[in-house]
Amino acid sequence: MSVFSVGLAYAFAAHAESLEEVVNRIGQLPRDQRLQEQIAGAKKEGKPLIYTSTAIQEAQERNTAFRNQYPFTNEVEVYRGTSERLLTKLIMEYRSKKFLADLVIMNGADVYMAKKEGLLGKYSPLDRDFYLTGFIDPEGYWTALNIIPYVMEYNNRLVSPNDIPKSLEELLDERWRGKLALDDQEHFWFANILKILGEKRGWDYMKKLSRQNVNLHRGHNLLNQLITAGEFPINITQYSHITQRSIRAGAPVDWYGLDPIVTGIQSIAILKNAPHPYTAMLYLDFMLSEPGQYLVRKRGFIPARKDVDPDPPRLKKGLKLVPADLTLLDNIQYFSKEFQRLFHR
Repeated sequence: MSVFSVGLAYAFAAHAESLEEVVNRIGQLPRDQRLQEQIAGAKKEGKPLIYTSTAIQEAQERNTAFRNQYPFTNEVEVYRGTSERLLTKLIMEYRSKKFLADLVIMNGADVYMAKKEGLLGKYSPLDRDFYLTGFIDPEGYWTALNIIPYVMEYNNRLVSPNDIPKSLEELLDERWRGKLALDDQEHFWFANILKILGEKRGWDYMKKLSRQNVNLHRGHNLLNQLITAGEFPINITQYSHITQRSIRAGAPVDWYGLDPIVTGIQSIAILKNAPHPYTAMLYLDFMLSEPGQYLVRKRGFIPARKDVDPDPPRLKKGLKLVPADLTLLDNIQYFSKEFQRLFHR
């Protein structure tokens, strides 16, 4: 690259609009006009980079669909890692003033922590009205890409239809003593149930549940395998899409939604210092659109968009889903300690 070209590159970078500047300029425009501004801006940008915790094949499928929708965009680059690793990477890059990524897709809890660290930029999606309260940040920093209801998983060869617990209280029946399983890191579910039930009722319930000699194991996939194998009849909390995949595979498992159904999320957000803000907005809006949410559905996850049903619809239809309160993460060390005290005996 010549000295002249390098100079032009630096001059362009120096005058490139930030996400905040772009949003301030076009954020209140009518939908069609705003979309055209995004398209015009994206045509001038380079390759966008997404940090994601989703599987590479899934990410590539989404990227292909995005480029089919917007053929003029550059190939989308992907960096994959666990949500925890991605959050650490983003914090380190921010502190080093290395602004590489445009968007992040990861566990809602880690996106919440990224917001607290000041890593995210405000952007109100084109289709924000299709996302229910609790599944979109009221301040405009993130939106749920898919939802993750916590349901009760059970082995249908060990639990007859007449014996299926239909409430949290029924898990306290003497017949289930020593036969219940639970993820040993279920601190966030624990915190949310305490909040929903109220302090007195919540603590009374958890103390009684802990006396059921609950079997603790780490990992929802492992617990699914243990329930499938008949090691335990019931797993108190499972991601419903995991059980549904086992059902499709012919495993002897099923699930039931015990009210209140605490519901976690996987979120998508634009980074505050996104190098390609126009393309980032286009990509986020595409993933939150109806076609984008059908990609989520195709992979067996539960779309967060309220007008796109999962497959099968029972994963969302008729359930009283309670969005997890992310602010409880501010005191998660306390809830973790209390969970350990009650259940790790």
